[in-house]
Amino acid sequence: MGEFLYRAADKKGRISHGRIQALNTKDLELKLSRMGLWLIDIRSSEQHQLRSRRRIIGRKLLILFCLHMEQMLKAGASIPDAIDEIRRSLPHPRFRDVMAAITEDIRGGKGLSEAMVPYPELFPSVFSSLVRVGEKTGQLTGIFRALADNLKWEDELASRAVQAIRYPAIVGLVVMALFFFLMLFLAPRLMEFIPKMGGEIPLYTLILFEVSRIVVHWWWLMLLIPVGLVAGLGYVRRFSPELDVGLDAWLLRVWLVGPLIRKFFLVRFTTHFTLMYRAGIPVLDALAINERLTANKVLSQLIRRVHDRVAEGQAVSAALRDEAVLPPPLPRLLEAGEASGQLDGAMEHVSYFLDREVRERIDGLQAMVEPVLTLVMGGLLGWVILSVFGPIYETISHVRF
Repeated sequence: MGEFLYRAADKKGRISHGRIQALNTKDLELKLSRMGLWLIDIRSSEQHQLRSRRRIIGRKLLILFCLHMEQMLKAGASIPDAIDEIRRSLPHPRFRDVMAAITEDIRGGKGLSEAMVPYPELFPSVFSSLVRVGEKTGQLTGIFRALADNLKWEDELASRAVQAIRYPAIVGLVVMALFFFLMLFLAPRLMEFIPKMGGEIPLYTLILFEVSRIVVHWWWLMLLIPVGLVAGLGYVRRFSPELDVGLDAWLLRVWLVGPLIRKFFLVRFTTHFTLMYRAGIPVLDALAINERLTANKVLSQLIRRVHDRVAEGQAVSAALRDEAVLPPPLPRLLEAGEASGQLDGAMEHVSYFLDREVRERIDGLQAMVEPVLTLVMGGLLGWVILSVFGPIYETISHVRF
Protein backbone atom coordinates (compact mmCIF):
# COMPACT_ATOMS: atom_id res chain seq x y z
CA MET A 1 0.00 0.00 0.00
CA GLY A 2 1.37 3.38 -1.00
CA GLU A 3 0.65 6.96 -0.04
CA PHE A 4 -0.87 9.27 -2.64
CA LEU A 5 -1.56 12.97 -2.90
CA TYR A 6 -4.93 13.69 -4.43
CA ARG A 7 -6.98 16.62 -5.68
CA ALA A 8 -10.73 16.05 -5.58
CA ALA A 9 -14.05 17.90 -5.63
CA ASP A 10 -17.25 17.50 -3.62
CA LYS A 11 -20.86 17.89 -4.78
CA LYS A 12 -20.67 21.68 -4.49
CA GLY A 13 -17.53 21.85 -6.61
CA ARG A 14 -15.21 22.73 -3.73
CA ILE A 15 -11.68 21.51 -4.32
CA SER A 16 -9.92 19.45 -1.65
CA HIS A 17 -6.30 18.34 -1.42
CA GLY A 18 -5.05 15.54 0.76
CA ARG A 19 -2.95 12.46 1.36
CA ILE A 20 -4.36 8.93 1.57
CA GLN A 21 -3.01 5.39 1.86
CA ALA A 22 -4.32 3.24 -1.00
CA LEU A 23 -3.42 0.11 -2.95
CA ASN A 24 -3.90 1.75 -6.35
CA THR A 25 -5.91 4.38 -8.19
CA LYS A 26 -9.14 2.39 -8.08
CA ASP A 27 -8.79 1.84 -4.36
CA LEU A 28 -8.17 5.56 -3.93
CA GLU A 29 -11.28 6.46 -5.97
CA LEU A 30 -13.36 4.11 -3.83
CA LYS A 31 -12.11 5.68 -0.61
CA LEU A 32 -12.74 9.19 -1.91
CA SER A 33 -16.26 8.30 -3.01
CA ARG A 34 -17.04 7.18 0.55
CA MET A 35 -16.03 10.69 1.63
CA GLY A 36 -18.28 12.30 -0.97
CA LEU A 37 -15.39 13.32 -3.21
CA TRP A 38 -14.56 12.76 -6.88
CA LEU A 39 -10.94 12.34 -7.93
CA ILE A 40 -9.44 15.01 -10.19
CA ASP A 41 -5.69 14.44 -9.95
CA ILE A 42 -3.32 12.04 -8.20
CA ARG A 43 0.42 11.70 -7.64
CA SER A 44 2.82 9.89 -5.34
CA SER A 45 3.37 11.71 -2.05
CA GLU A 46 7.14 11.31 -2.44
CA GLN A 47 7.08 13.84 -5.29
CA HIS A 48 5.58 16.49 -3.07
CA GLN A 49 6.61 15.44 0.42
CA LEU A 50 8.81 18.38 1.41
CA ARG A 51 6.35 20.92 0.11
CA SER A 52 3.20 19.65 1.77
CA ARG A 53 4.45 18.13 4.99
CA ARG A 54 4.15 21.21 7.19
CA ARG A 55 1.80 24.13 6.97
CA ILE A 56 0.91 26.27 9.93
CA ILE A 57 -2.53 25.63 11.40
CA GLY A 58 -3.48 28.17 14.04
CA ARG A 59 -4.38 27.44 17.64
CA LYS A 60 -7.81 29.02 17.21
CA LEU A 61 -8.69 26.45 14.55
CA LEU A 62 -7.74 23.67 16.94
CA ILE A 63 -9.93 25.24 19.64
CA LEU A 64 -12.87 25.19 17.21
CA PHE A 65 -12.11 21.54 16.47
CA CYS A 66 -12.20 20.62 20.17
CA LEU A 67 -15.41 22.54 20.85
CA HIS A 68 -17.07 21.06 17.76
CA MET A 69 -16.02 17.52 18.71
CA GLU A 70 -17.34 18.01 22.24
CA GLN A 71 -20.74 19.16 21.01
CA MET A 72 -21.03 16.53 18.27
CA LEU A 73 -20.07 13.65 20.59
CA LYS A 74 -22.40 14.99 23.28
CA ALA A 75 -25.20 14.95 20.67
CA GLY A 76 -24.49 11.28 19.95
CA ALA A 77 -22.66 11.56 16.62
CA SER A 78 -20.02 8.98 15.75
CA ILE A 79 -16.38 10.08 15.63
CA PRO A 80 -16.03 9.76 11.81
CA ASP A 81 -19.28 11.68 11.24
CA ALA A 82 -18.23 14.41 13.68
CA ILE A 83 -14.84 14.84 12.01
CA ASP A 84 -16.38 14.78 8.54
CA GLU A 85 -18.81 17.52 9.60
CA ILE A 86 -15.90 19.62 10.86
CA ARG A 87 -14.07 19.07 7.57
CA ARG A 88 -17.04 20.39 5.63
CA SER A 89 -17.61 23.43 7.85
CA LEU A 90 -14.07 24.81 8.21
CA PRO A 91 -12.38 26.52 5.23
CA HIS A 92 -8.68 25.90 6.00
CA PRO A 93 -7.37 23.68 3.12
CA ARG A 94 -4.65 21.90 5.08
CA PHE A 95 -6.98 21.29 8.02
CA ARG A 96 -9.65 19.83 5.74
CA ASP A 97 -7.08 17.54 4.15
CA VAL A 98 -5.95 16.25 7.55
CA MET A 99 -9.56 15.72 8.65
CA ALA A 100 -10.27 13.75 5.47
CA ALA A 101 -7.24 11.51 6.05
CA ILE A 102 -8.13 10.96 9.72
CA THR A 103 -11.72 10.06 8.81
CA GLU A 104 -10.49 7.51 6.30
CA ASP A 105 -8.05 6.02 8.81
CA ILE A 106 -10.79 5.67 11.45
CA ARG A 107 -13.12 3.98 8.99
CA GLY A 108 -10.22 1.72 8.12
CA GLY A 109 -10.01 0.50 11.72
CA LYS A 110 -7.69 2.93 13.51
CA GLY A 111 -8.56 4.75 16.71
CA LEU A 112 -8.83 8.55 16.74
CA SER A 113 -5.62 9.02 18.74
CA GLU A 114 -3.73 6.64 16.44
CA ALA A 115 -4.97 8.53 13.38
CA MET A 116 -3.75 11.82 14.90
CA VAL A 117 -0.16 10.66 15.44
CA PRO A 118 1.07 11.29 11.83
CA TYR A 119 0.14 14.99 12.17
CA PRO A 120 2.24 16.35 15.09
CA GLU A 121 2.17 19.85 13.58
CA LEU A 122 -1.58 19.90 14.29
CA PHE A 123 -1.96 17.45 17.19
CA PRO A 124 1.01 17.57 19.61
CA SER A 125 1.81 14.53 21.72
CA VAL A 126 -0.12 15.83 24.74
CA PHE A 127 -3.21 16.10 22.53
CA SER A 128 -3.08 12.58 21.10
CA SER A 129 -2.15 11.12 24.51
CA LEU A 130 -5.19 12.68 26.18
CA VAL A 131 -7.45 11.54 23.36
CA ARG A 132 -6.07 8.00 23.81
CA VAL A 133 -7.00 8.13 27.49
CA GLY A 134 -10.46 9.41 26.59
CA GLU A 135 -10.95 6.52 24.17
CA LYS A 136 -9.99 3.98 26.83
CA THR A 137 -12.15 5.50 29.56
CA GLY A 138 -15.09 6.53 27.39
CA GLN A 139 -14.65 10.18 28.43
CA LEU A 140 -13.79 11.74 25.07
CA THR A 141 -16.36 14.50 25.54
CA GLY A 142 -14.73 15.64 28.78
CA ILE A 143 -11.26 15.33 27.27
CA PHE A 144 -12.16 17.61 24.37
CA ARG A 145 -13.65 20.14 26.79
CA ALA A 146 -10.45 20.08 28.87
CA LEU A 147 -8.31 20.42 25.74
CA ALA A 148 -10.41 23.36 24.53
CA ASP A 149 -10.04 25.10 27.89
CA ASN A 150 -6.30 24.48 27.89
CA LEU A 151 -5.89 25.77 24.34
CA LYS A 152 -7.94 28.87 25.12
CA TRP A 153 -5.70 29.54 28.11
CA GLU A 154 -2.58 29.12 25.95
CA ASP A 155 -4.06 31.39 23.28
CA GLU A 156 -4.89 34.08 25.84
CA LEU A 157 -1.39 33.92 27.33
CA ALA A 158 0.20 34.08 23.88
CA SER A 159 -2.02 37.03 22.96
CA ARG A 160 -0.90 38.91 26.07
CA ALA A 161 2.73 38.23 25.20
CA VAL A 162 2.21 39.44 21.62
CA GLN A 163 0.37 42.50 22.87
CA ALA A 164 3.23 43.25 25.23
CA ILE A 165 5.84 43.23 22.45
CA ARG A 166 3.69 44.75 19.69
CA TYR A 167 4.04 48.37 20.78
CA PRO A 168 7.79 48.14 21.51
CA ALA A 169 8.32 46.40 18.18
CA ILE A 170 6.40 49.08 16.27
CA VAL A 171 8.18 51.90 18.08
CA GLY A 172 11.51 50.16 17.53
CA LEU A 173 10.86 49.90 13.79
CA VAL A 174 9.83 53.55 13.67
CA VAL A 175 13.03 54.55 15.49
CA MET A 176 15.16 52.49 13.10
CA ALA A 177 13.39 53.88 10.03
CA LEU A 178 13.72 57.42 11.38
CA PHE A 179 17.41 56.88 12.14
CA PHE A 180 18.20 55.64 8.63
CA PHE A 181 16.15 58.42 7.03
CA LEU A 182 17.97 61.09 9.02
CA MET A 183 21.41 59.58 8.44
CA LEU A 184 20.95 58.78 4.72
CA PHE A 185 18.96 61.77 3.50
CA LEU A 186 18.78 64.66 5.96
CA ALA A 187 22.27 64.68 7.46
CA PRO A 188 24.11 64.67 4.07
CA ARG A 189 22.20 67.82 3.07
CA LEU A 190 23.10 69.45 6.36
CA MET A 191 26.76 68.57 5.76
CA GLU A 192 26.61 70.75 2.63
CA PHE A 193 24.62 73.58 4.18
CA ILE A 194 25.96 74.14 7.71
CA PRO A 195 29.70 74.59 6.90
CA LYS A 196 28.80 77.34 4.40
CA MET A 197 27.27 79.39 7.19
CA GLY A 198 30.66 79.94 8.74
CA GLY A 199 31.41 79.83 12.42
CA GLU A 200 32.45 76.94 14.61
CA ILE A 201 30.53 73.68 14.22
CA PRO A 202 29.54 72.17 17.61
CA LEU A 203 30.82 68.74 18.63
CA TYR A 204 27.36 67.14 18.62
CA THR A 205 26.88 68.28 15.01
CA LEU A 206 30.27 66.86 14.02
CA ILE A 207 29.29 63.55 15.63
CA LEU A 208 26.05 63.59 13.62
CA PHE A 209 28.01 64.14 10.41
CA GLU A 210 30.44 61.32 11.21
CA VAL A 211 27.64 58.87 12.03
CA SER A 212 25.94 59.86 8.78
CA ARG A 213 29.12 59.15 6.78
CA ILE A 214 29.38 55.70 8.36
CA VAL A 215 25.73 54.88 7.65
CA VAL A 216 25.94 56.14 4.05
CA HIS A 217 28.94 53.92 3.32
CA TRP A 218 27.97 50.86 5.37
CA TRP A 219 24.17 50.81 5.41
CA TRP A 220 24.11 47.52 3.49
CA LEU A 221 26.30 45.87 6.13
CA MET A 222 24.04 47.13 8.92
CA LEU A 223 21.08 45.48 7.21
CA LEU A 224 23.05 42.34 6.35
CA ILE A 225 24.29 41.66 9.90
CA PRO A 226 20.83 40.87 11.39
CA VAL A 227 19.99 38.66 8.41
CA GLY A 228 23.30 36.84 8.80
CA LEU A 229 22.74 36.39 12.53
CA VAL A 230 19.28 34.89 12.00
CA ALA A 231 20.56 32.56 9.27
CA GLY A 232 23.57 31.59 11.38
CA LEU A 233 21.44 30.83 14.43
CA GLY A 234 19.12 28.73 12.29
CA TYR A 235 22.10 26.77 10.95
CA VAL A 236 23.48 26.27 14.46
CA ARG A 237 20.16 25.01 15.78
CA ARG A 238 19.84 22.53 12.95
CA PHE A 239 23.36 21.14 12.59
CA SER A 240 25.13 21.67 15.93
CA PRO A 241 23.32 20.22 18.97
CA GLU A 242 26.06 21.37 21.35
CA LEU A 243 25.90 24.99 20.20
CA ASP A 244 22.11 24.78 20.17
CA VAL A 245 22.12 23.84 23.86
CA GLY A 246 24.63 26.61 24.55
CA LEU A 247 22.40 29.15 22.80
CA ASP A 248 19.37 28.06 24.83
CA ALA A 249 21.43 28.32 28.02
CA TRP A 250 22.52 31.84 27.04
CA LEU A 251 18.90 32.86 26.39
CA LEU A 252 17.99 31.82 29.92
CA ARG A 253 20.69 34.17 31.26
CA VAL A 254 19.63 37.23 29.23
CA TRP A 255 18.31 40.03 31.43
CA LEU A 256 14.50 40.23 31.44
CA VAL A 257 14.17 37.69 28.60
CA GLY A 258 15.62 34.67 30.43
CA PRO A 259 13.39 34.85 33.53
CA LEU A 260 10.32 35.35 31.33
CA ILE A 261 11.18 32.28 29.21
CA ARG A 262 11.58 30.21 32.36
CA LYS A 263 8.28 31.46 33.79
CA PHE A 264 6.46 30.58 30.56
CA PHE A 265 8.01 27.12 30.68
CA LEU A 266 6.94 26.57 34.29
CA VAL A 267 3.36 27.64 33.59
CA ARG A 268 3.07 25.34 30.57
CA PHE A 269 4.74 22.46 32.40
CA THR A 270 2.51 22.61 35.47
CA THR A 271 -0.65 23.16 33.41
CA HIS A 272 0.04 20.28 31.02
CA PHE A 273 1.11 18.00 33.86
CA THR A 274 -2.11 18.74 35.76
CA LEU A 275 -4.21 18.11 32.66
CA MET A 276 -2.53 14.80 31.86
CA TYR A 277 -2.32 13.52 35.45
CA ARG A 278 -5.98 14.32 36.08
CA ALA A 279 -6.93 12.47 32.88
CA GLY A 280 -5.16 9.34 34.11
CA ILE A 281 -1.87 9.48 32.21
CA PRO A 282 0.96 7.97 34.33
CA VAL A 283 3.42 10.41 35.90
CA LEU A 284 6.40 9.17 33.88
CA ASP A 285 4.48 9.47 30.62
CA ALA A 286 3.31 12.98 31.55
CA LEU A 287 6.91 14.01 32.25
CA ALA A 288 8.14 12.45 29.00
CA ILE A 289 5.48 14.29 26.99
CA ASN A 290 6.36 17.58 28.69
CA GLU A 291 9.99 16.97 27.82
CA ARG A 292 9.14 16.59 24.13
CA LEU A 293 6.95 19.71 24.20
CA THR A 294 9.71 21.90 25.66
CA ALA A 295 11.54 23.77 22.89
CA ASN A 296 14.41 25.05 25.05
CA LYS A 297 16.99 22.25 25.19
CA VAL A 298 18.27 23.18 28.66
CA LEU A 299 14.79 23.10 30.15
CA SER A 300 14.02 19.90 28.25
CA GLN A 301 17.07 18.26 29.81
CA LEU A 302 15.87 19.52 33.19
CA ILE A 303 12.58 17.65 32.76
CA ARG A 304 14.52 14.59 31.62
CA ARG A 305 16.46 14.59 34.89
CA VAL A 306 13.22 14.92 36.86
CA HIS A 307 11.82 11.99 34.85
CA ASP A 308 14.87 9.87 35.66
CA ARG A 309 14.63 10.66 39.38
CA VAL A 310 10.95 9.70 39.46
CA ALA A 311 11.72 6.51 37.50
CA GLU A 312 14.24 5.60 40.23
CA GLY A 313 11.52 5.89 42.87
CA GLN A 314 11.75 9.50 44.02
CA ALA A 315 8.54 11.47 44.61
CA VAL A 316 7.56 14.06 42.00
CA SER A 317 7.71 16.93 44.48
CA ALA A 318 11.14 15.83 45.72
CA ALA A 319 12.48 15.47 42.17
CA LEU A 320 11.23 18.95 41.25
CA ARG A 321 12.76 20.35 44.45
CA ASP A 322 16.15 18.66 43.98
CA GLU A 323 16.40 19.85 40.37
CA ALA A 324 15.34 23.38 41.41
CA VAL A 325 12.57 23.43 38.82
CA LEU A 326 10.16 25.49 40.94
CA PRO A 327 10.78 28.55 43.14
CA PRO A 328 11.44 27.65 46.83
CA PRO A 329 7.93 27.98 48.36
CA LEU A 330 6.15 25.87 45.73
CA PRO A 331 7.73 22.41 46.22
CA ARG A 332 6.36 22.43 49.79
CA LEU A 333 2.86 22.86 48.40
CA LEU A 334 3.41 19.91 46.06
CA GLU A 335 4.76 17.78 48.90
CA ALA A 336 1.60 18.39 50.91
CA GLY A 337 -0.61 17.62 47.92
CA GLU A 338 1.32 14.46 47.09
CA ALA A 339 1.15 13.25 50.68
CA SER A 340 -2.63 13.70 50.73
CA GLY A 341 -3.15 12.09 47.31
CA GLN A 342 -4.07 15.42 45.71
CA LEU A 343 -1.05 16.00 43.50
CA ASP A 344 -3.16 17.30 40.62
CA GLY A 345 -4.90 19.84 42.86
CA ALA A 346 -1.60 21.04 44.31
CA MET A 347 -0.07 21.30 40.85
CA GLU A 348 -3.11 23.28 39.71
CA HIS A 349 -2.57 25.76 42.56
CA VAL A 350 1.10 26.06 41.57
CA SER A 351 0.08 26.64 37.95
CA TYR A 352 -2.36 29.37 39.02
CA PHE A 353 0.31 31.12 41.08
CA LEU A 354 2.84 30.97 38.24
CA ASP A 355 0.26 32.11 35.69
CA ARG A 356 -0.48 35.23 37.74
CA GLU A 357 3.25 35.88 38.08
CA VAL A 358 3.76 35.62 34.31
CA ARG A 359 0.90 38.03 33.62
CA GLU A 360 2.29 40.51 36.14
CA ARG A 361 5.77 40.15 34.66
CA ILE A 362 4.45 40.82 31.14
CA ASP A 363 2.52 43.90 32.30
CA GLY A 364 5.56 45.18 34.20
CA LEU A 365 7.86 44.62 31.23
CA GLN A 366 5.46 46.46 28.94
CA ALA A 367 5.17 49.36 31.39
CA MET A 368 8.97 49.62 31.56
CA VAL A 369 9.83 49.22 27.87
CA GLU A 370 7.31 51.68 26.44
CA PRO A 371 8.68 54.84 28.14
CA VAL A 372 12.27 53.75 27.46
CA LEU A 373 11.59 53.49 23.72
CA THR A 374 9.74 56.80 23.79
CA LEU A 375 12.78 58.42 25.42
CA VAL A 376 15.09 56.86 22.81
CA MET A 377 12.99 58.22 19.95
CA GLY A 378 12.73 61.62 21.62
CA GLY A 379 16.48 61.67 22.28
CA LEU A 380 17.24 60.84 18.64
CA LEU A 381 14.98 63.61 17.38
CA GLY A 382 16.36 66.03 19.97
CA TRP A 383 19.93 65.25 18.92
CA VAL A 384 19.16 65.93 15.26
CA ILE A 385 17.21 69.11 16.01
CA LEU A 386 20.00 70.39 18.24
CA SER A 387 22.61 69.50 15.60
CA VAL A 388 20.69 71.46 12.96
CA PHE A 389 19.53 74.51 14.87
CA GLY A 390 22.55 74.80 17.17
CA PRO A 391 24.93 76.05 14.42
CA ILE A 392 22.17 78.23 12.95
CA TYR A 393 21.59 79.86 16.33
CA GLU A 394 25.33 80.34 16.86
CA THR A 395 25.67 82.02 13.46
CA ILE A 396 22.69 84.33 13.97
CA SER A 397 23.83 85.29 17.48
CA HIS A 398 27.13 86.62 16.08
CA VAL A 399 25.50 88.71 13.36
CA ARG A 400 25.55 92.46 14.09
CA PHE A 401 22.60 94.51 12.92
